[in-house]
Formats: sequence, C-alpha cells, structure tokens
Amino acid sequence: MWPFKKRAPKVEADGVWSVVHGQLNGVPMFLRVRQDPRPGLARAAYAHRVGFAVPLRAPDSSGLPQGSEFEELARIEDLLVSVLEAAGKSIQVLSITTGGMREFVFYTSDPDGVRAALPALQSRVRSHQLQSYIKPDPDWEVYGHFSS
Repeated sequence: MWPFKKRAPKVEADGVWSVVHGQLNGVPMFLRVRQDPRPGLARAAYAHRVGFAVPLRAPDSSGLPQGSEFEELARIEDLLVSVLEAAGKSIQVLSITTGGMREFVFYTSDPDGVRAALPALQSRVRSHQLQSYIKPDPDWEVYGHFSS
C-alpha cells in the first residue's frame, strides 16, 4: 500500500489536514488525514470508530469520483461533520477515496448518540446511498494506520 505521496498540510477551519495519494492493491487511493486532531483530546474517551461509506454513482475508470459528484460528496461530508461534531462528542479524522467508494471516518465518545442520529442523516442524503458502521477502536488503529 505504501509509499504514499503526501502534499503539504493545509490549514482548514477545523484543523490541519494533509492530502495523501497512492495505491491500494493497484487501485488509486486518496486520503485526507486530519493532523493532530484537537490537541489535548483524550483519545481514549473517543473509543468508537464511526464510518460512513458512500458508493460513488459514476466513478471514472480508476474508481474515483468525477464532475459534480465531488460537490455532492462535499455536501455529504459537511452534513456529517455538522451533525456529529456539533456537541463535541465526535471528530472526523479521515476521508478515504478508492475503488468506487468514499468513506468518512470519525471517532466518537457517544456511539449511542451517533446510532440515534443515523436515520435522520440517511434520510437527508438523497444523492447517494449512505452505509454506516460503529465499531470499538480504543487505540485509534485505523487512524494510526493512515496517519503515520
């Protein structure tokens, strides 16, 4: 999977993000990785990983989005962030695009709250199918895999 090529970190309103690209099993992969999520954050309290997988509607031959789908995916991401990060109980750390999918990865201290919010989130996303999961990941293994 490695080595990935890393672009210079970009400061955004919610922190510093890096864009990394490479290949996974011969397929292009693009990652947005949040650097140093909320300095001082007690990661152990955010012990559950939440993933939202969004199958692309019209990927190019490499399995990546194209055209207006970029904007639609950005709107989905903005919705997820606005709902999940509002109470400070969840934080987005990754966006992974590969193989005809984009996945938004969060960590949360409130898995039951996220579970309760899922039906409303799914009903608000009309452009794409929104698949989700919530799994224990107290050591932030997935984030650590992609952030190092």
